[in-house]
Amino acid sequence: MNLKTFEQTSDESYDRHHYVVSVPNGKRFTFEDYEIMRAYWFQQFSSIKGCTVEVVDTPTKSEGFG
Repeated sequence: MNLKTFEQTSDESYDRHHYVVSVPNGKRFTFEDYEIMRAYWFQQFSSIKGCTVEVVDTPTKSEGFG
C-alpha cells in the first residue's frame, strides 16, 4: 500500500489552525489539534482512498464593542 504521510512545513505552532478531514461519503470531521487529527487519520482513514485533510485558519472571536 502506498500511504502518503504528513510532513512538517513550518516551524510555527500548529495550534493556529483547525483540520477538516473529508471522506468520500461526504462526512467531514473537524479537529482543533494537529496531533489528535494525525492519530485519528492513521487509525480511521489511512486505508480509505480519497480522504483529504484541509487546513483552515482558527476562527477568531470578536472582542465586541467596549
